[in-house]
Amino acid sequence: MVDRLEFLLRKFRRAVSRSEWGPGMLGLPKSTDTEVEPGLVLVQIDGLSEPQLQRALEMGKMPFLKSLIEKEDYRVVPMYSGVPSTTPSVQGELFYGVHQAVPAFSFVDRATGRIVKMYEREPAEALEDSFAEKEALLRDGSAYADIYSGGAEDTRFCAASGKLTDLTRMTKPWMLPVLLSMHFMSVIRMLLLMTAEVFWALGGVFRGVLNRQNILAELKFIPSRVLVCIGLRDMVTIGAKVDIARGLPVVQLNLLSYVLVLGLR
Repeated sequence: MVDRLEFLLRKFRRAVSRSEWGPGMLGLPKSTDTEVEPGLVLVQIDGLSEPQLQRALEMGKMPFLKSLIEKEDYRVVPMYSGVPSTTPSVQGELFYGVHQAVPAFSFVDRATGRIVKMYEREPAEALEDSFAEKEALLRDGSAYADIYSGGAEDTRFCAASGKLTDLTRMTKPWMLPVLLSMHFMSVIRMLLLMTAEVFWALGGVFRGVLNRQNILAELKFIPSRVLVCIGLRDMVTIGAKVDIARGLPVVQLNLLSYVLVLGLR
């Protein structure tokens, strides 16, 4: 009896879920025959180390994760990130099994003699092309805010693909504002956090001026910091929830600069 009630409750929650409505509203295709297959949701919290994670749990910064550990038998298991412990290197190993794909996030390309940065499309795309014969972890899934696509069918905000978002797969893109309005509270929260981030960034500018940094360079950094730390993170989260509702076999998202939002400076 309890199991049946729990089943009906879950069915009702799915029926009224905004994420469940999303694929139909945008005309996005749903995966077939994945209802009973195991799936994977892979979340990378950019720059968050295990000691910082443990500290966040102790400080009550991650109550949902703490409840999973205490009530659902989840575990915190350390993972060696390799050397260098940067996103393009870690994702190269995680997505394709390639060890030490790059020497650093930014390095001198010996072939051209110029400094490349792995958030640029050209070097990221060229490096991923060299992984073509490797088995890709994210095949038939989606990838958000990564360096590489990982073989994902849908990629958004990934350096190697160079696409901000794949609107071509939406047969009803005009419904996107409607979907965002359904996430009204999330949008309000995002705007409030973006406002708070502006003040934190201005505090950083003030400290930079005291340390005799270039004030114009510091001010130019504020918009990108606010959009990446807050705006992009929330858009990625909403998109990933829609992809989960679509039944994609694997959904991967990278929450950039999340440590700043956790207050673990």
